[in-house]
Amino acid sequence: MRNWGILVSAIEPGPIDTPIWSKTFDFANKLANDISPEALALYESDLAAIRRAAERSMSRVAPTRRVVKAVIHALTAKRPKTRYYLGWDVRICFKSFRMFSDRFRDWVVRKASGLR
Repeated sequence: MRNWGILVSAIEPGPIDTPIWSKTFDFANKLANDISPEALALYESDLAAIRRAAERSMSRVAPTRRVVKAVIHALTAKRPKTRYYLGWDVRICFKSFRMFSDRFRDWVVRKASGLR
C-alpha cells in the first residue's frame, strides 16, 4: 500500500464491551445441549474453559469508544501509528509474541484459556 502513498494502521484491541461475550456463552450452552452425550463427555472441559475465558474477558472489557477514538486518530492523523495497542495486556502480548513460533503462541493461548 505504501507504493501508492496509503498508510496502513492496525487496531489491536483487547476485550471490548460488545455482545460477543454473551454470544460466546450462548454458543457454548447451545453446543453442549445439541451434541451427543458421548461428544459432550469429550468436550465438556473445553466448553467450561471457553466459558471461564469469556468471564475473565468480560471482567476487563474496555468501552467501544476506545476503539472508535483509535480509528478516528488513524484516519485523521498526519502521521498515524502503524499499530494501536488498546490495553497494556494487549501491548505485552503482541510485542512479546513476535519473538516466538506460532506453535508456542498457540500453546500459550491454550494454557491461558484453560483449553487442552
